[in-house]
Amino acid sequence: MPADIGAQSRSFGLAERVRGAREKLGITQAELAARVGSTQPAVARLEAGGVRPSLDTLSRIAPALDLELVVDLRPFRHVS
Repeated sequence: MPADIGAQSRSFGLAERVRGAREKLGITQAELAARVGSTQPAVARLEAGGVRPSLDTLSRIAPALDLELVVDLRPFRHVS
């Protein structure tokens, strides 16, 4: 899988997780934005998978959604 496609896929996966967690808590995009010091349009872009959030952004979003941010490094799996 080319790197840019893999990154897009990961961004979309994160977007789905953020949106799902936000909806599970019953809060709006504007409420999440206020909790993390951002704006509703920025949250909307993140949830749409349109941006790759930084670790700093994710570290603010995770506790706002009652989640733990886990960063892991694993051996790269080569696809033949």
